[in-house]
Amino acid sequence: MKNLNTILIIVLIIAVGVLYAFHFTGKAKTESKNEMQTTENTPAVKDANIAYINIDTLLVQMDMYTDLQTSLEKKRKDLESTFQGKVNTFQKNVADLQNKVNKGLLTRAEAEERNQQLGADQQQLEALNNTYTQQLQEEGAVSQRKVIDFIMEYLKEYNADKNINFVFSYTFGGNLLYMNNAFDITNDILKGVNEKYQAEKPAVKK
Repeated sequence: MKNLNTILIIVLIIAVGVLYAFHFTGKAKTESKNEMQTTENTPAVKDANIAYINIDTLLVQMDMYTDLQTSLEKKRKDLESTFQGKVNTFQKNVADLQNKVNKGLLTRAEAEERNQQLGADQQQLEALNNTYTQQLQEEGAVSQRKVIDFIMEYLKEYNADKNINFVFSYTFGGNLLYMNNAFDITNDILKGVNEKYQAEKPAVKK
């Protein structure tokens, strides 16, 4: 029965750590709304043919991103609940075996057979944890690509009458260390993508 303590330790680690790393997966860096630029008119980008978007601010207030993050968080909680149920069953079986062994209710052969089965159950739990983790990673990555693609498609519409050659993505700590606020089109794009998303929401969610 020397494997029982090892199994108990491992299963407790699994129970505590399951999917924890993805609790904050894919979430946007938050910034206060008061950091939004309040320019009333579209920046004068036509002279320089350049503009930029504060992507941190945009994502925090972008309806599509919020909806996808909410959906992903719900999926994470559902998977975590399912997994935790299986962990609880496993722990109960371990405790039951330990109790029977302590009371001498099992032969050595029966106890060893039960112990081997618990070892197999543990491996299944570890495999399931990896499956759930990979599933959340993939869905999070797809959600991010959907958001970026949506923004890029809207920029084509936005630029139809502005002749902008380059639109940069600004994020704190990124490659762009300084940009003149006159070329910040974050507000315009935020308003536009939210309106576009709400109008196309049934189709976008498919």
